[in-house]
Amino acid sequence: MMYRLHPSWDHENKGGDGKHDCLWRTALAYITYGDEELLDGIIECYKPIGNTETQAMKYYQVCRESTGYGAENVSRDQVIMSLVALDINGPSLIKKEFANKIRFKLSDRSFMTPDMWLWVKYIGGSKITPYIYFIVAFITLSISNTWNWVARKILGYKDRSQKGWNDYYAAYYHEKRKGYNFLQKMIHSSITPSFSYHLTSWMISTLPNHLKKPLGWLIRLGIEKSNLLLQMITGATVDYDDVMNYRPMVGTFRPQSRLDGSSTMYIKLPTAGEEKRIWDNQMDKDIIIKYYKKWLAEKV
Repeated sequence: MMYRLHPSWDHENKGGDGKHDCLWRTALAYITYGDEELLDGIIECYKPIGNTETQAMKYYQVCRESTGYGAENVSRDQVIMSLVALDINGPSLIKKEFANKIRFKLSDRSFMTPDMWLWVKYIGGSKITPYIYFIVAFITLSISNTWNWVARKILGYKDRSQKGWNDYYAAYYHEKRKGYNFLQKMIHSSITPSFSYHLTSWMISTLPNHLKKPLGWLIRLGIEKSNLLLQMITGATVDYDDVMNYRPMVGTFRPQSRLDGSSTMYIKLPTAGEEKRIWDNQMDKDIIIKYYKKWLAEKV
């Protein structure tokens, strides 16, 4: 079973079938709901290559979808989210097996970054690499947070809560960027993208507490207060009212976007008609409620 898009979504009607981000989406669903069928879907995306009887010669090629689709261009985010999901809900032996037997070259399109390689080795059981990962992440996040803050000030981006978001505001900033001069385009393109903060937050959430706490504090300096999921998985406390009043959004996955206009990924609050279509498909809210309940259980 793979977690695909509902066939009524517009970008599916334009020719897509949901397979491109199938592993990524299934991993998020497995984190949220924990269904065994979703675990099976993740496992089926790891295809053994070589002599399966000679363990030393065996490695896994990760695919975007369980049929083998996307093996030639699978990206880092697909692999990271699948390993995070296995670390949170999956069997430890499977997690370590996959983490230790995927290649640095993930596909013809993508290689692991150094920090991802360190983190993958940690997921595979290394006791040393999480400390090296901590140092690398602390340096890179310090630089990213500082420059992102400066760039957003220069370009006039301002954080907004979900309550203040509307289609006009999103369209305004998309239209505004079309009028940027060369320097403004360069500054905007140099901002560390919000999807990178999303992936890094999940990676940090898997670390031992003594490493997670300082890195969680640091990454939250670059995350909006209204991004409830990333706030929680990196160690922050959020308000009950904010959780319950959160409205599921359409477009990209809310936690990997920003509501200040700087994100190039489209996201908006649903119209009345769209709300009827997504009432039973609100993973972005379900996962927030799950982590809020998890925090409450740990507090007792």
